[in-house]
Amino acid sequence: MKRIVFKNHLSIDMFLYEDVFNSIIEKDSKNTQLLEALEDLFMNADEIYMYDYSGDGTLIAYKYIKFYSDCALFGIVNIMDIMEQEVIDFYRIDGEETITDNGVVVNKIDSERIGQLIKGPN
Repeated sequence: MKRIVFKNHLSIDMFLYEDVFNSIIEKDSKNTQLLEALEDLFMNADEIYMYDYSGDGTLIAYKYIKFYSDCALFGIVNIMDIMEQEVIDFYRIDGEETITDNGVVVNKIDSERIGQLIKGPN
């Protein structure tokens, strides 16, 4: 199976498999524009969180976040196999997007900042 290899901030290889890439593009064709930005995201993330992606402890992931003036780019990496870290999702959120959480309107980017912060702003 074809895959794209990225290096993270620790020079560890991370893989984005073709079938995962295709399913992400099917969700939103604008994601094809993000592919070139992923290398910068993984090498120069502003924040990285470790969190329970599955909600039941069966899939622990890193969430990489890179902030831009008008949006943030997110990359989700399965870290259950330290030698085969796999990119399982990536997406962009516009800075002005909001969601309603228990009746309170919050910035959508901030709502994505979950888990244990393992790399943050210097």
